[in-house]
Amino acid sequence: AKENGVMTAYDPNYYSAITTADEAKENFTRISSYVDILFMSTKHDAINILELDSPENIIKKLWDMGIQIVVLKSSDNQGYYTGYNGNIVFTDFYTTEYVDTTCSGDAFNGGFLHAVTHGFTPFEAVKFASIVAGLQAKGIGAIKSIPYKEEVYSIYRGNNG
Repeated sequence: AKENGVMTAYDPNYYSAITTADEAKENFTRISSYVDILFMSTKHDAINILELDSPENIIKKLWDMGIQIVVLKSSDNQGYYTGYNGNIVFTDFYTTEYVDTTCSGDAFNGGFLHAVTHGFTPFEAVKFASIVAGLQAKGIGAIKSIPYKEEVYSIYRGNNG
């Protein structure tokens, strides 16, 4: 992908019922040099794979590994830490009123990637993706509650949907 100028993204989505922490570390180490954008949970992924819990230390370690854009999802702090181009910015979750969070992480990732591929900076993309995930989590069900693009853009632009 890198040889062809294609940006890659990865979310380890560590889950102890599926794999061990050691296997997750090994898999992450094997592919990390191919990753441009990394989505990582501070609660599960970073603790188990990197054995770090400070968002700043996590991001700096990942930058040292060559990952350009890092987005840490922090349920404890109810927001996202974005590391890009030497800067780390915290963005609050769009909402903390959830009905069903099934698929909200995937909705966030998709929203972020859509935004980045449509000219948003990584920091703008996190705000956009937070709206996508927040709207999705206000509904019930993984697929049927994914918001329409027009609604997300309207809220992002400040029109409240």
